[in-house]
Amino acid sequence: MRSWPRVVVHGASAFAVVLLLATLPAFGDARDQRDQRIATLDKTVEIVDEKRTERQADLRQTVTRVYRLLRPRRGLRWTQPDSVRARTWRRAWLGKVLAIKKVELAALVEELELVRRNRLFETRPVARHQLSRLIRPVAGRLTREFGAYRHRSGARLVRRGIELATRPGEPVRAPMAGIVDYVGEVRGLGATVLL
Repeated sequence: MRSWPRVVVHGASAFAVVLLLATLPAFGDARDQRDQRIATLDKTVEIVDEKRTERQADLRQTVTRVYRLLRPRRGLRWTQPDSVRARTWRRAWLGKVLAIKKVELAALVEELELVRRNRLFETRPVARHQLSRLIRPVAGRLTREFGAYRHRSGARLVRRGIELATRPGEPVRAPMAGIVDYVGEVRGLGATVLL
């Protein structure tokens, strides 16, 4: 059985406001979406790794060709001015080609690392806890719902959390695994628990 952190709300206010994430999809859908993102990231890792392997092989072939072209040859023709100029031009051109290929390979390695980090982010335990079923943090009635509403003054406002009525001093449980960022009074909200 999971033990939830217990937070006691103190003060004269009989309300505990728990601010939740604004865009929580249905949990079955969220699990499916997460599984699809993980499958996509796995495929992306595979594709980028394959590209990196191809680029490394291409770079090796290019280096081999460069060594063959720049290898000293025997004979009078190799030392003539036109041959020296052509060899210098070829050396500069091949140096540029190698530099471009190295940059491409470095970009692929960086992309592969980024995709692997994203894959780890999607599968970390915190992401799985966020998909668990939310519980009601306190026993009590829902007094104000999440979302857009019209204030008494006529202004259209958006509430970024829910408000539950409970007795003062009632223990409050976190609706999902995580860290309580703030417990206390917030102007306009009363006693508040921020997760």
